[in-house]
Amino acid sequence: MDIAVEIEGWAQACCGAEIRVDEFVAWELCALDPARRSAEGLRRFRQELHDQFPDGAEHRRVTGTVRAIQGVDQPVEPVPGFPDQWRAADAPPIVVDLDRITARESAHSGFRVRLEVGDDARLPGWSPRPAHRGGPAASAGSLPADHESPPSGRIRTGADPVLTALRGLAAEVEADFRSHAQVVSSLDGDACTIQPMRGKRAAVHWRSDGTALHVTVADADWELPAAAESVATLRRLVAAAAEGRVHEHVSERADAVVTTTVVELPEGPWRHEDTSAVFRPRGGEWSAIAGPAAERLARGDIDYLPWDAP
Repeated sequence: MDIAVEIEGWAQACCGAEIRVDEFVAWELCALDPARRSAEGLRRFRQELHDQFPDGAEHRRVTGTVRAIQGVDQPVEPVPGFPDQWRAADAPPIVVDLDRITARESAHSGFRVRLEVGDDARLPGWSPRPAHRGGPAASAGSLPADHESPPSGRIRTGADPVLTALRGLAAEVEADFRSHAQVVSSLDGDACTIQPMRGKRAAVHWRSDGTALHVTVADADWELPAAAESVATLRRLVAAAAEGRVHEHVSERADAVVTTTVVELPEGPWRHEDTSAVFRPRGGEWSAIAGPAAERLARGDIDYLPWDAP
């Protein structure tokens, strides 16, 4: 009989071995919800490479022959209002047929394997339980659904003039730039991300918590009062990003990487300086720079392009 085995992309990239069609394998598996079968109607299981099974979950070593392999990628979209955060989009996964998975392959977010096992194979059982602890993919690039609502947990109504203005601004940007930028808004309109579809364009994010309006343009963050005047300022910031009036200068000091962002507004430039501390041994000539600071230093100075530039 055949079963479907799912392999998490982060786990395969970390320490997964090569897998080939028609190869005999022995894998440690746990069962997934039997009410949710694979597209072929097969029972679903998960391969575990790090002994991170859900608490109390049954798992067994199962042998079988690989009969088919697929790479699976779930389309993602920005989390409204949160820079560099992504969530699964409401779209079917993109599936490609493969003849093998290379060792530590990271080309896909996940893999599906059709595994032929003996009719008398002892397979792990399933019972409802909390989600497994997981690894890096459990937290990277996503936020829980409660970020759709303000911190108070209340969905604010359309009578709020600030929300009404924010919704109107998002609708205008989508109408004017839908072929050049992805506009994703929260359910009640209190948060929005404008993500240009091409590189070297400044993204814009905003979210209102009822008291403050948090705005990010490129890598610069500002906090404004949640008021109509702030929405007017946000409109000018969005226009500057859309027209390519955003610039970024990056420099390295002995103990820090300094990023200065300038947004050209009609009333004068808005500046934001971000200092990322780095480690340099006393008297040494090298520094250990990682994460956003390293990315900014490698990227260097940027004059962001208009969203609709060819």
